[in-house]
Amino acid sequence: GEDPDDSDLVTCHGIANFAGFCDPAVDTLEAKALSTSDQAQRTSLYDEVQQRMARDLPYLFLYAPTYGFAVRDAVSGVQPTPFSPTWNAADWIRTST
Repeated sequence: GEDPDDSDLVTCHGIANFAGFCDPAVDTLEAKALSTSDQAQRTSLYDEVQQRMARDLPYLFLYAPTYGFAVRDAVSGVQPTPFSPTWNAADWIRTST
């Protein structure tokens, strides 16, 4: 994604951690990365997370899904992303009736 935060997948109580992976060190690294806006520090922390994930391999990603979205011609301003198709819904405009 645009932001490397995968805490929902890789922390012990992550909402999308379907594999049940749990490494308290990863939780600590993710929390530190999410608590700073310093890009160099975040890069270093996420590098450490990736090293631990590569070592433990809790997930084996075999593919990256692609998505298609359909929108009526009467709606403009829609800019979906694979991570949030409705992220800019407040900017959508109905252009005709």
